[in-house]
Amino acid sequence: MAESDFTADRTTRARAVAATIARKATAETSRARTVRELRELISALDRRVPHVERSGELSIARAAAALRLEAVKRIDELNAAKADDAAPVRESRT
Repeated sequence: MAESDFTADRTTRARAVAATIARKATAETSRARTVRELRELISALDRRVPHVERSGELSIARAAAALRLEAVKRIDELNAAKADDAAPVRESRT
């Protein structure tokens, strides 16, 4: 392999690594933002005081509980995906 081919190959690999790092950083930022917003939603739902005198309050309370459960599940999914992303990746060497 000529030196120029070797240099071009290294440059291509370096660019690919840089692009992968940028994508992961963007995904991490997006994931962190989503988790933060879901936690804010859960906090707001937890602060909610039921108004038993209002018509339809039971269905509202049930919907709020279901939404809270979905938010917790989504946070768990995002955290699991983060843990999967953090696992070491083995690079094949040819």
